[in-house]
Amino acid sequence: MKISTENSAEKEVKITFEAESVDTEKALDRAYQRIVKRVEVPGFRKGKAPRSIIENTYGQAALMEEAINIIVPESVDKAIRDNNIDAIVNDHIAPQVEVTSREPLKWVVTVPLRPSVDIGDYKSIRVPLESPEITDEQVNGVMENLRYQTTPWEPADRAAQMGDLLTIDVLGLEGKQTALNQKDLQFSPTPDQKMPVPGFSDHLIGMTKGEMKEFVITIAANDENTGIAGKTFNFKVTLKEVKEKKLPEINDEWVKNSVEGIENLDKLKEKIKEDIKEEADSIAKAEQQEKAVKEVIKQAKIQYPTVLIEHELEHMLVNQEQVLAQQSLTLDAYLQSANKTQDQLKDEMRPVALDRVMRALVLSKIQQEEKLDVTQSDIDAEIAASVASQGSDPAAANQMRQLLTKPENLDSIERIIANRKSIQRIGAIARGEN
Repeated sequence: MKISTENSAEKEVKITFEAESVDTEKALDRAYQRIVKRVEVPGFRKGKAPRSIIENTYGQAALMEEAINIIVPESVDKAIRDNNIDAIVNDHIAPQVEVTSREPLKWVVTVPLRPSVDIGDYKSIRVPLESPEITDEQVNGVMENLRYQTTPWEPADRAAQMGDLLTIDVLGLEGKQTALNQKDLQFSPTPDQKMPVPGFSDHLIGMTKGEMKEFVITIAANDENTGIAGKTFNFKVTLKEVKEKKLPEINDEWVKNSVEGIENLDKLKEKIKEDIKEEADSIAKAEQQEKAVKEVIKQAKIQYPTVLIEHELEHMLVNQEQVLAQQSLTLDAYLQSANKTQDQLKDEMRPVALDRVMRALVLSKIQQEEKLDVTQSDIDAEIAASVASQGSDPAAANQMRQLLTKPENLDSIERIIANRKSIQRIGAIARGEN
């Protein structure tokens, strides 16, 4: 067999194969041995029909296709080994094969090479952690929200206002189609409420208990919700009850009656401040880590095969399809409504795909450099946390555990933990911690 190699692009090697006649004949004979064992030929026991009969029955082309399926993978594997090619070969990324001739049998294989990542002097990068200050306004805001949440709704003998809790019967039509039909709907009108459609809340203000009102709402043609843009809705609403909240004064008595485990207003403010500080510190640390990661990526010198980007794009498309499916849409329907092709969508996604690949390569390199091993106890703890998030439902917890312990999901969990450790380590280094 004649073999030649050349560097066709960055981190790609192109291997050209030309099979000698003896190689082709051996592959054809092996193809015959495979086919004859799985087909029934009248007049012959299974596996005993001569090759000439198989060729006449199924055709020389079918025999050649089977031979190609045999000789090509074996030759590629051997060429990679014999030439010490540092190839990427896994279940997701494989060499691309193009058969260029069948007489004589020739094929060209493009082999993606493992990326090379030089992260430079990443330990010299400094990104300080900015400790946030907690203001009285933040504390007061949380207290106001807590006061609102702990105050019950009470019937109000007056016209409806913004922020009330209304019980309504509502019928909404879009043309002759029913858009909404619900009895005893609990609805709280607010100025920025966009459900069921923008402007619905405004029409309820001033209504009184027992009143029925009909109104029309036409949605702007450029509305951000493309599903209702330009449509006209006819509503019929009956107001059955109005409720309001009579907010108590914020004092020690309110704290004792409403907040379990806290005895006075000063203690509540202290606890709220601690909670806000803990969350703010967590956010600040995450932001500091992300800035540090971006700095490492910025200075890194990375070479990679283009197939990595294409693979990430395919992964993103699958995710997009899943998101659309939750909205009862297909990718084709979405592309048609957006007036774009799949290639155009991929071009829009390409910068994100590139960022993701660069990030993954850098984090993997950091993991190697810093020797950040993922242990079985790390994986067990990650699974335990996910299972615990299911609450006290044993069936849901067991279902979650079974899902997470599947081999493909275990691999994903390990990558998540490894990336998290790398990000945390980069952040610590950038803060000047050893």
